[in-house]
Amino acid sequence: MSKAVMTIHGFLTTTDDFGRLNQYLDHYDEIAVVQIPGHNGKTNFSLFTMQSTINTVLSTFDTLAKKHDQVDVIGFSMGGALAQYLCARRPVGKVVLMAPSNKFLNVKFPFLWTKFFVNLNKQTIRQTEGSKRAKRRQAKAAAKPYWKDVGYSIKMAFGRLLPNISLATFSTFSHMMSMINGVVEDKGTIDTPCLLIHGGADELVPMGSINFVKKHFVNIQQYKVYDGVGHGMLYSHQDLPIIQDITQILCGQTDRQ
Repeated sequence: MSKAVMTIHGFLTTTDDFGRLNQYLDHYDEIAVVQIPGHNGKTNFSLFTMQSTINTVLSTFDTLAKKHDQVDVIGFSMGGALAQYLCARRPVGKVVLMAPSNKFLNVKFPFLWTKFFVNLNKQTIRQTEGSKRAKRRQAKAAAKPYWKDVGYSIKMAFGRLLPNISLATFSTFSHMMSMINGVVEDKGTIDTPCLLIHGGADELVPMGSINFVKKHFVNIQQYKVYDGVGHGMLYSHQDLPIIQDITQILCGQTDRQ
C-alpha cells in the first residue's frame, strides 16, 4: 500500500514549524511540504489570499491522491484548520491537528504560564533533597529550558509575526478561519482518524478551538495536552515526545531517538 503525508504550516510562519518531524516520517513513500502562498523564502504576503491558499492545499492533496492509496495530513495552527477543511472535502487517511487555530487569541495565556512556573517551582523544591539553596538551584535549573522556550516564542513574535502583520493579512486569515469553520459545521461530523494536540500554555489558541474540533471530529484517537508548551510546539525543548506521539498515531513508531 502506497502512502503519502502532507504538512501544512501556520499563519505568517514557515515550513520550519515542523522542526525535525520530517526525519521521523521516512516510512511514507512521499512527504509533501506545503508552502502557503506568500510565506516562505522571499515573503510577499500580498500573495496570501483565501483562494490561493485553498487552491494550494487542495491541489497538493489531489496530486498525492493520484499517486498513492492513502494521504495523511499534519497541520499546525492555521495549517490545522486547513487540514480540517481537507477532511471535510477530501478522503484524508489520518490527520494530526497541532494547536489548530479555528478560534484564536488566548487571553488566558499569562495566567497559564504563571501557574505552570509556580507549580513547577513547588514540585521541584518538594522533590529535591538538601538545603534551601540546593532546592532553589534545582528549581531554577528545572525552569531554565521552559524559559528558553518562552524567549524563543517572544523572539519569533517580534522578529517574524509582528513586523509582517497588517490589517489585510489578518483579515485574510480571519475570514479564512470563518470559512473553514462554516465548512466543518456544515459537514456536521467528520470521522477521519485524528490526533489532536495542544500546548498547555499556548499563547494564541484557546480551549474554544480545541472544543470546536472535539465537537465535529468523532474519531479522535488521542487528545494530548503538553504542560509548559506554548504555541510553537516543535520549536520547544519537548519536541521529541510530541514527535513520538505523532509517529505513534501515524505509523506505530515509538522507539526513534
